[in-house]
Amino acid sequence: SRYMRFVIVFSSDMPYFYGFDEETEYIRKREDIIGKNFILPCVFTTRSTENDIVVNGDAKCEPVIEITCIKEATTPEEESGIIVLNETLGESIKLCTYLLQDEIVEVDVENRKITSNMRGNMLKCISEDTFLHRFKLVQGANHIKVMSNNADEQINALCRYRCRYIEGVY
Repeated sequence: SRYMRFVIVFSSDMPYFYGFDEETEYIRKREDIIGKNFILPCVFTTRSTENDIVVNGDAKCEPVIEITCIKEATTPEEESGIIVLNETLGESIKLCTYLLQDEIVEVDVENRKITSNMRGNMLKCISEDTFLHRFKLVQGANHIKVMSNNADEQINALCRYRCRYIEGVY
């Protein structure tokens, strides 16, 4: 019998593994801070519309952005919409719609899906210049903003992601 030497090369479409825990951070949040007793002048609520998301992994990761409507817009603007902007990369996701009371919209970048608990698939509601595959979180700090075009619409937004690490090869 004859033997020949040969080499088999394996390649991976994603040579990374995910960290054990999923990270969750608020991007946009309105919170009541009033207690039973207060003395005027005082602040009754806090609001943040942006946050620095710090990724400690070795590679870019694709987040899930969850947007919750706390108070529906009373008079939706003609140009209704919500913009999620990653200022670090200059990429954004724009939803060209207003949200309903208690609606939760989940923008799953990795799986290229946008779903609502009330209206189902919402991929048809993104702007023509939104490309989900471009919206990523890079290693280090990512400055993320969430903006609503409706002044009286109250929304909260959080970011869920899992860090990616390079496979160990030796």
